[in-house]
Amino acid sequence: MTDQRHRFEAVYRRHYRAVLAYALARAEPEVAADAVAETFVVAWRRFGELPAEPIGWLLAVTRRTIANQRRSADRQRALYERLANRPADGTRDPAELVAERRAVYAALDRLSPDDREILMLVGWDGLGRREAARVFGCSPVAFAVRLHRARKRFAAALAAQDAHASRKVAILEETT
Repeated sequence: MTDQRHRFEAVYRRHYRAVLAYALARAEPEVAADAVAETFVVAWRRFGELPAEPIGWLLAVTRRTIANQRRSADRQRALYERLANRPADGTRDPAELVAERRAVYAALDRLSPDDREILMLVGWDGLGRREAARVFGCSPVAFAVRLHRARKRFAAALAAQDAHASRKVAILEETT
């Protein structure tokens, strides 16, 4: 292990400045520094794959790392823009929000305890299917089927709740 460490340190000392210069020519200093650090982490992990003259390999890793960082930053920026352009809940009528919440709770109450638990594990607790299946005590495939069926039953219960509410509104309008 120490021989590999010494060889890696020699590669690092020999090529660090060239890799950093390459990164700085293509990215902001913080991004470049991160890319160089990631490059040498990859080089350490894959040290056995380094060619005898590794500068080309190191620069290729740096290029891909910078590209990945840019894509990540672009995705993050797009998410911020979507969230910034999304209307705030404060623009909606609070009575409408309360009515929606009541309809959801009423629809959930019409479901079996297992269906409620399945939907809550995924929707409210934020678990993925694999983790939720583990909690529910079944295979991921069985959980996926149960989740699909629970969602269909929930949608039907919500639609029934909406139809019931529409009938109430119609009756109220007839009496006025």
